[in-house]
Amino acid sequence: MVKDELLVIEGEAAHDDFSGGLKFSADKVFDITGARGHYAKRLELELGDERLDAAGIQHLQSCLASAAGGETPVMIEYAGPQALARIRLGDGWKVHPSTELIAQLQTFYGAEQVRMRY
Repeated sequence: MVKDELLVIEGEAAHDDFSGGLKFSADKVFDITGARGHYAKRLELELGDERLDAAGIQHLQSCLASAAGGETPVMIEYAGPQALARIRLGDGWKVHPSTELIAQLQTFYGAEQVRMRY
């Protein structure tokens, strides 16, 4: 854990008879990347032909490779002039959905094109 870092805590809150306030028992504590990885169903990218040229594919490979080894699947929703497709990348492309990965993808492809599904 890092000072001033956002944490997600899963546990139980209950009335504390001794203090009269609330007490909280934590079962799990995650940083934001850990919480995304634990709760996310997938990372989705909505891409069309204009972003799937050679440079776009190279950038996608590079970003995903730098975040490899996680448990979060990646899905590409392709929308082209002749076809629509939902492509779930194989298990070898599962990622750790870090803030850095999401920022890199949003910067290159656009913030509206990148989303986490929970």
